[in-house]
Amino acid sequence: MSMLKALILALLTVVASSAVAAGDDSEEVIRALYKAHRPWEHKELNLANRAVLSKYFSPELTKLFLKNARLERDCPKGDLCGIEFDPILGSQDFDDHLRFNLRITQGTPPQAGRFEAHFKLFNADTPEQVVVFQVVSSKNGWRIDDIIYPHEDNASLKAVLTALP
Repeated sequence: MSMLKALILALLTVVASSAVAAGDDSEEVIRALYKAHRPWEHKELNLANRAVLSKYFSPELTKLFLKNARLERDCPKGDLCGIEFDPILGSQDFDDHLRFNLRITQGTPPQAGRFEAHFKLFNADTPEQVVVFQVVSSKNGWRIDDIIYPHEDNASLKAVLTALP
């Protein structure tokens, strides 16, 4: 019986330490998102798949992405429906053979769960793109709850998706 108790205690210790490790690095969900979404490498996140979305986004933002996917799916041929840009890059365009270098910093002004992703979308000497992420802690770890686009007058992805019909 003491062997079983020792095993249970060891398992609980591993689970607790991994939860602390995940909780200590709230920006990791952003890094994982950009590792999975690299359209210049033909690796794009399926923004119409609940299981994929829920790995990175809060339940509310996941629902809004699915709403956008339904609009795009049901859109009459030739019409533009839903969002018309890549919400993760905050842009429509990027170099086909992009040398992507991601830098994540605390948001300015510093605020809990707010991070800025800095990267270039073109290999030429162009300004960095800045995309602001608001992350929240959930039972499944840190998730992105909103994306803000400073270059678009601080437009909020949540607000844009919510305003869709």
